[in-house]
Amino acid sequence: MTTPLLSFTIALLATTAVSPSNQNTTRAQHDFDYQFGTWNVHVRRFVPAEKRWVTYTGTHIVKPLWNGRANIGVLEIRGSAGSIEALQLRLYDPAARQWKLSFASSADGELQRPSVGRFYGKNAEFFNNASIGGKPAIVRTESTVASARKYCDVIAYSLDRGKRWTNVWIANYDKQ
Repeated sequence: MTTPLLSFTIALLATTAVSPSNQNTTRAQHDFDYQFGTWNVHVRRFVPAEKRWVTYTGTHIVKPLWNGRANIGVLEIRGSAGSIEALQLRLYDPAARQWKLSFASSADGELQRPSVGRFYGKNAEFFNNASIGGKPAIVRTESTVASARKYCDVIAYSLDRGKRWTNVWIANYDKQ
């Protein structure tokens, strides 16, 4: 026998699953689907202490989790300044309709606090607060999709609340 509360719960779940507002959420949870697979990556990283750019090349492998609501990217690059092994965990928050991006490096094994943001068409912006040289800063990650086979990520920081940005990481990806 079905109780009124159970009937209401079933009806609510059925309505939520097909409601138009949920369609945008479902579509947004697939924002990163274009990245699934193996990519060749070319990175330029600014080294502030040396006031110079260094370059790296390698691969970035992205795998889906939870039917697109999460994914993990594994970056392995090498260059004249050494090698970088890192991963990025991306989690979709359907209530906020935002992505949370957390980075970790094999150098320290620490998962950083996530940057938060969303896609606007083929572009995305994610923001986080940080301390750079002992000063409060905003860190912005911009992702731009050029095509199904190319995209670019640029990480920059601002010490003046977003008036001026200093690029510190530029990564260009080409699908293998």
